[in-house]
Amino acid sequence: MKARIVRTLLVLTLVFTWLGFHARPAYAVGCHGSGCTGLNPSTMGCGTDAVRSGSRKILNDGGNNQSYVETRKSAACDAKWARAYNISGGNRYAAASIRYGCANYCYNQSVSTSGLIASSATVGIYTPMVGLVPTPTRSCGRVSTSGPIAIPLAVSDGQCTGVN
Repeated sequence: MKARIVRTLLVLTLVFTWLGFHARPAYAVGCHGSGCTGLNPSTMGCGTDAVRSGSRKILNDGGNNQSYVETRKSAACDAKWARAYNISGGNRYAAASIRYGCANYCYNQSVSTSGLIASSATVGIYTPMVGLVPTPTRSCGRVSTSGPIAIPLAVSDGQCTGVN
């Protein structure tokens, strides 16, 4: 009887120890799902666990054509947004749209710079979020020497990621 209790306690200790080492980290987020739509991913804490969703689209930027747009998603916030980088080698205007809903992506969250921004591989622009929706999304971006760039950006294969 005593050995049985000791074995049970040992098993419980091992289980709780394993759970402690494998638990997902808790992220302090300010919104979830549809409650994130239209909000800033950075101020809501959604960038903490964000990863790229789908492909990255290289953009014609009037420079070295290394600028890109991509879709970011946060599991903790259950939301997505578009992020674009000007890596042209010069100052440019930039814009991004995440398109979603309907067969033709009839809804969007968009952003456009009002002035020129410096070329940077570490500082990009990003749209407000959209709570994860049951329809596909596409992220569209544009980097240009002239601007400001009108938004929302149209869905086109030349400036948008694939469906994700």
